[in-house]
Amino acid sequence: MVTMGRRALWLRWVALVTLGEVTGFTVPTLAGIWAAQRPAGVQLTILTAAGLFEGAMLGLAQAAVLHRRLRGLRRSAWVVATSLGGAVAWFLGTLPAATHDRWVSWPLGWVIAAATVLAAALLCTIGTAQALVLPKNTSYALAWVGWTALGWCAGLAAFSAVAPPLWHEGQSFWFGLVVGLAAAIVMAVVMAAVTGVGAVRLVAAPASTDRRGRQFVTSLAGTPIYDGAGHQLGTVDDIVADLASGLDPVPVNALVIRSARGRRSVVPWRSVIAPPGQARFATGEQPAPFEDSGLGPCELLVGRDVMDSPVITADPPRRTRVSDVLVDIGVAEARVVGVDLSPGRVLRRFAGRPLPVETPTVPLSRVHLASHRGHAAQLATPQAMVRNLAADDMAEVLTRASVTHARQILSSADRAVREEAMRLLHPVVRARVAGGGPPPRRARRLNGWRLHRPGRHPSSTDES
Repeated sequence: MVTMGRRALWLRWVALVTLGEVTGFTVPTLAGIWAAQRPAGVQLTILTAAGLFEGAMLGLAQAAVLHRRLRGLRRSAWVVATSLGGAVAWFLGTLPAATHDRWVSWPLGWVIAAATVLAAALLCTIGTAQALVLPKNTSYALAWVGWTALGWCAGLAAFSAVAPPLWHEGQSFWFGLVVGLAAAIVMAVVMAAVTGVGAVRLVAAPASTDRRGRQFVTSLAGTPIYDGAGHQLGTVDDIVADLASGLDPVPVNALVIRSARGRRSVVPWRSVIAPPGQARFATGEQPAPFEDSGLGPCELLVGRDVMDSPVITADPPRRTRVSDVLVDIGVAEARVVGVDLSPGRVLRRFAGRPLPVETPTVPLSRVHLASHRGHAAQLATPQAMVRNLAADDMAEVLTRASVTHARQILSSADRAVREEAMRLLHPVVRARVAGGGPPPRRARRLNGWRLHRPGRHPSSTDES
């Protein structure tokens, strides 16, 4: 990774981002002047499309600074996300003028509330879009959204102080263009100066310098991996775990690598070395192309199939999401220790606060994965939680599972447990699970099943 002093990095950011933003803003400026006398719907469409170009130019400039200093950043994803964020921002910014006749008669309180929500959404569009494509091990994503919102707030304020007083109806096209470009330069410099502070902090966000011991999956993603000759093969994209060898803990079988060109390959974990005191991996084997079809029936990708995926627990009965996954990396092996289900952990990840690995986690033997691949892999193992539940706990799990998954869980359960669990289900849930038709739509299923808890219902006794 190329290093650069904070001041030099900030100056480079301000220069390139200002250039990219001014270049990109040229198209919305021309489009706005051309569409000024046209219907509101045409203006909304044209300026939204022009925002795609502005966002792309801004994203290219920012990626030119970040891609060598922010490990695991994909330039193409950053540019696309910024382009889409720019289009959404222009849509939201043009929407009030395009819909003026609709809201002009609203009460003042409604107008103020709607304007506040719209302004907040507009300021956060680009930063939110970019945060979604930041490397998984970035712990500064939420703070980055805040810095971009602050930067655009200051930039748009500067633009408003320059352009509106000088723009008037009936003025020449070229004068309007010069005013727009001058205001764009002021806006770009102010925005770049503010977001540059956030970019410096984003690059300098603390990261673990050792890949041995207990690590969260979010900190492993994006870690560089080298071959025996010292050439970088790519970065860690995911890890493969085999549930057939146990659920408490789960052995790691392989490491999935993503190259600079986006191609994925895989190396067995037995060939992976984690040098002590270094934030990198090394392997002595040549990576093989990775395909999802190459996974065994009990294998899954921890990042894709477990991280941020829904899970169901029987004690206490609930449906929640995985905030992070804890992995223990030793000299010769690695194991998935458990999952963290605390909602606060997600906020800590995005806010840039360090994640203490001492926090208790829940082993996979005590949860049922609700992702498509995770559900199938767990059902294929005899140690799966749903295979060893009592009838009342089984009913709680069935109530929170999708219809398709509930039917598959029942088909793998002991007959006596299955019959008792079905009897305990709420009649509405029982009818859906036992029905021979296709599963109901997701919205309808969740709306009804969250209210229909299992237990002893009069209708159940009468039917039996």
